[in-house]
Amino acid sequence: MLSLFTGFGLKQLSIEGKTFFWGNGDLLFHFGLFYLSGVLLFPLQLHVKVLSFTFLLLVAIASEYVQAHLIPGRSGSLLDALVNVFALFSAMVTLSVAHRRAKRSSSIL
Repeated sequence: MLSLFTGFGLKQLSIEGKTFFWGNGDLLFHFGLFYLSGVLLFPLQLHVKVLSFTFLLLVAIASEYVQAHLIPGRSGSLLDALVNVFALFSAMVTLSVAHRRAKRSSSIL
């Protein structure tokens, strides 16, 4: 969150440059951050999970809008917002599939 509301961003951490992950470090960072956030939601109760997931979707999109329009010296990216949303959905889908497989294999035993 420090990066969102200040002039300190990924560039200062050398993640945004051309050398880190072949110039895609920013996207990798966004994906990892929101995927991990989605994973942390998984064990919550359903109603809390739905509210939290909705909140994270709003943050995923609004953070890029805020950077583009409200913070001088920062620029938002539609691609970053799409990667954020994709990461959240990826986390929920992969964990749901893993949970179903584990449930199915334990019922066989």
